[in-house]
Amino acid sequence: MTLTAPQQAPAAAPVLPSSGYQLSLGRVIRSEAIKLVTLRSPWISAALTIAISLGITTLMAISLRNFLDQAPVSGGGNAMIAQAVTMPLAFTALLVTITGSMLITGEYSTGMIRSTLTAAPDRLRSLFAKAIVLVGYTVLVSVITSVFGVTLVSALFAGTDVALDFGDLSGAVLPYVYSAVYLVAAALLGLGFGYLLRSGAGAIAIAVGILFILPIVPQVLAMAPGMEWVVEAARYLPSNAGNALVQGSGDEVWQGALILGGWVVAVLSLGAIALKTRDA
Repeated sequence: MTLTAPQQAPAAAPVLPSSGYQLSLGRVIRSEAIKLVTLRSPWISAALTIAISLGITTLMAISLRNFLDQAPVSGGGNAMIAQAVTMPLAFTALLVTITGSMLITGEYSTGMIRSTLTAAPDRLRSLFAKAIVLVGYTVLVSVITSVFGVTLVSALFAGTDVALDFGDLSGAVLPYVYSAVYLVAAALLGLGFGYLLRSGAGAIAIAVGILFILPIVPQVLAMAPGMEWVVEAARYLPSNAGNALVQGSGDEVWQGALILGGWVVAVLSLGAIALKTRDA
């Protein structure tokens, strides 16, 4: 008689962590933050942003100091200091826009986007994570630039009536808060264009066109008859809205903020649609 060994029940399948835990927004944000800080390009961009900003700020402060020697001013110097520190905002906005676009177009060019979307199949979650990390990065760069800029300008104006007056808190702080908001909006526009175009060159070309070239067109056409509508329409460009937010007063500030917010929502929405509907 042949003895048959008793059959054993098949081993239970290992219990894997739930996909919800693996793909939580916090974990995706952590992953995107690691990717950002381990790349060289964001650090190079941050260094260029700070260096260019401080260089232009220094030249502007020296020019204003020479003006003071000819026509001294009285009263607080918050507005004059802010004018010098925020002067290079257009150039720094371009740099953070490029950083935002390269944050995603670099993944498309190397094929890493496939790994990203495999790890986080919820595509919008990966977009939100990139946007959150980019906002944190941009705010940090903006704060460092503003602090260094204010310190530098204050030193250059030493011995004059121009000094930072914290008694006027809005004049001493708000211009730099608004500057950070503008730079965040510019960076998110770059991210949105990057998702939409999937090309670093294309996204950079769009950024240069919108931030630098389009604002020049109304100035050229301003004297032409019947072109008043072009000048009025230029108010709705991101760069002009950012200038109104940072350097304007009264209604100009909130109008500039609303226009910038509209641009960001529109471009990021188009980028999200492209991400959801197109293959990686």
